[in-house]
Amino acid sequence: MIGQRRGFIESAHDLGMEGGMLDLLIAEQRDYFASRGEAVESKTRAHDLPADLESRFRAAGFAPENREAVLVGETDAMAGEPVAPEGLRVRLARERLALKRIAAMKSEVWAADYSWVAADL
Repeated sequence: MIGQRRGFIESAHDLGMEGGMLDLLIAEQRDYFASRGEAVESKTRAHDLPADLESRFRAAGFAPENREAVLVGETDAMAGEPVAPEGLRVRLARERLALKRIAAMKSEVWAADYSWVAADL
């Protein structure tokens, strides 16, 4: 994907290729974004195939970021009113000002510019 704050590579669970062909595909993606002068993130997951996919990205010069988690739940249980720990309030943020506040909070917490988050949300 292009046209966002940085490029983004995401693929199917199984790319259906291995070895040199896979290395060539990864290098093509790396070189494409480099030619655009654009940072790029490649999203991999522990269950992706082939099993050495992450190490192949590293060998091509990609640096891993912190691991992320996927949360899964039953829609009916999650669709109700939000539940917050005692003393906290959960509220729906829809207005632009609220989204900007979220971006400002992320910027402060992570000591980086997350101003783009408001538009993303």
